[in-house]
Amino acid sequence: MDYEELEAKEVYAMYGAAMYFAQCFERQLAITLSTVCLSDPDLVTRDQYDALLGKHFKKTLGQLLHKMKEGSEINDEIKGEIEEALQLRNFLAHNYFWERAVQHNNPIGRQRMIHELNQACTVFQSIDSKVEAITVEWGKKRGVTETDYAKALAKLLKPE
Repeated sequence: MDYEELEAKEVYAMYGAAMYFAQCFERQLAITLSTVCLSDPDLVTRDQYDALLGKHFKKTLGQLLHKMKEGSEINDEIKGEIEEALQLRNFLAHNYFWERAVQHNNPIGRQRMIHELNQACTVFQSIDSKVEAITVEWGKKRGVTETDYAKALAKLLKPE
C-alpha cells in the first residue's frame, strides 16, 4: 500500500472518529434533555423516564437542540456552542466530502482534511463534556452521585 492510500485511509478514519464523537454528543444531549430539562423531575417514574429517554434517542440533533431551546437550565453560551456543533455535524454528514473532493486528491489537501477532522473531534468532545457536566451537576443537587451516574450510563451502553 502506498503513502497516498494510507493518507486517504487516515482521512476516512478521522471522519469516522468525528462522526462517532458527534453521535456521543447527540446521545448526551438526549440524556440531558431527559433529566435537566424536566419541568418536575420528582414526579417522573422510572418507566416514564425510560420512555422519555427512548423518545429523545429517536430525535435528530437538530430536534434535540430545538427541544432544548424551549426551556432549560442550560445557559445561552452552551446553547450557542451546541448550535455550532450541530452546524458542524450537519456539514460533515451532508457536504464534507463533496466540498473537499479537490483537497482529497492531493497530499496537502488530505493533511488539511485530517487536521480539520481532528479539530471536529475536539469540538464534539468538548461540548459533550460540557453537557455531561451539566447533567452530573444537576444530579448532584438531587442526590445522584457521580458513581450512580456512571452506573446508569454503563447500563445504557450495555449491549442487549
